[in-house]
Amino acid sequence: MSDPLSLLREQFVNKKPLAHDDTHITIGDLKFPRSILTTYKQDRGRGAPYPLDALYYLLQKPHLAGATKTRAYKEECKLHNFQSVLIADQKDVLAYLTGKQETSQYLVSVEELTTIVPQPSEAPVTAKAAEKAAGEKRKREEPTLDMTDEKMVEAKKDLEIRLDSMAPSLLHGPEEKKKARVPPLDELNVAIEPTTSPYILADAAVTRSILEKERSHLTRTTCLHTRNGKDFKQLHEILRGAIASRKSASGAGSKSKAAASAASNRATSSALPAAGQRRDRYNVSGVEAFKAAGMDATLLQAEQQGSSLLSSTQNQSSAPSKRSVDAPITIKRAPQNVEPIILVPQAASAVITKWNIKDLLEKGQYKTREEQKKAGYKPEERISVMHQEEGPNGTIHTYHYKVVDSAENMKKEDWPRVVAVFMQGPEWQFKQWDLSSFGGKLVNMFQRTCGVHIIFDKEQPHENAKKFSVKMLAMSRSKRHLDGQVRTGFWDHLKYHNRLASQIREKQHQDKARQSGRA
Repeated sequence: MSDPLSLLREQFVNKKPLAHDDTHITIGDLKFPRSILTTYKQDRGRGAPYPLDALYYLLQKPHLAGATKTRAYKEECKLHNFQSVLIADQKDVLAYLTGKQETSQYLVSVEELTTIVPQPSEAPVTAKAAEKAAGEKRKREEPTLDMTDEKMVEAKKDLEIRLDSMAPSLLHGPEEKKKARVPPLDELNVAIEPTTSPYILADAAVTRSILEKERSHLTRTTCLHTRNGKDFKQLHEILRGAIASRKSASGAGSKSKAAASAASNRATSSALPAAGQRRDRYNVSGVEAFKAAGMDATLLQAEQQGSSLLSSTQNQSSAPSKRSVDAPITIKRAPQNVEPIILVPQAASAVITKWNIKDLLEKGQYKTREEQKKAGYKPEERISVMHQEEGPNGTIHTYHYKVVDSAENMKKEDWPRVVAVFMQGPEWQFKQWDLSSFGGKLVNMFQRTCGVHIIFDKEQPHENAKKFSVKMLAMSRSKRHLDGQVRTGFWDHLKYHNRLASQIREKQHQDKARQSGRA
């Protein structure tokens, strides 16, 4: 049995190509299952052997090794469906696989590995053999009759002769076929005994084996078929009760609607002048004359503006009842110099810009810059994103987040308020950024804020995004109903790192309480 770990080390040291897919890892001309166990044991020799895909992916991403890159390494493994290597083993694994050391004290022999845990039955195959096997279509295996047996052939002929004697088989015309009649069994002189015919017995066995492999197609009709004489009496009673209650409710509703319509008709008929009622010489009714004379200026102004004073008062009276039923929602807007800040790229080629961040983070809808321009949308000078968050006492508040796409609009005292950064990737995005609040290092900024890098599906992240602590969020190019997952992932990321506006405000209140308690 070939050792995949030794082959992986030899292939990497000799700088030969390595490849992988969803199920296998290709090392040279051999393909190994990704879950196959290697001879390297986890947890410095105290745990189970590592699978091949964990060591392979660490060898492909050596820059993610170490304690400082643990979160980025875990997210990369989860994103590409690879198992991870423990931090305690990463240094020794890379030293052995890259050829810096000849052996490792945590290796076991292949014979010892088989005694620890049984290996999968799938053996490594060559790449050409795997492609050939994938291209070949599996033959359909069905039981058939063995017609090479002479007894079987004679039995089939005997059955044909008996069937021909049961009905007239010499009629060929369509009119004669209509007149032909198959006599019933009691009128036939020939007695048929199917159980004695070897052909019928063999055919029945084949048919039975085929029927056992078949699965009945379920529909909304066939799924109601029951066995053992069961019925749905209880379900029928429930449905009858539901139908009766709906009919009674609809009847009552129609009666109330008819009464309301009759009352409204009576009201309108009383308000309008009768057929013989006299109007003035200008053909103006009394109500219109009062409006024109200014006796009801407020009502006249409301009618001219196209609004109804009566409807507005009704809406005002009905609004408090709705608020009393729903949960209390208040909009808390902090002063502009205290609002949290979200930084977005300014380049038009970026996935997230000021043109689409408001719709994405508020409604969960992604639109490109071109789509927004065609729709006539123009971003305001000051963009604010609103998000509902639950307070410590259970009440729901709406907080505002300021969106900034240019470092020129940022003052020195604004940088500590940055809670999230949408990273495009190129280094020129971070030019003219005042990082004095973060020790002058971009790494410190991404450790104190929530970095986000959004990519489309089946795209690789930017190389600079792998250097920092950045959250990777994948978004579909065509499936717009999945945009809500990106919105949820962003706000959950801020909540996990305590960067929501409600969490920051609660922390500030706690700090003030501590200071006042000390004083």
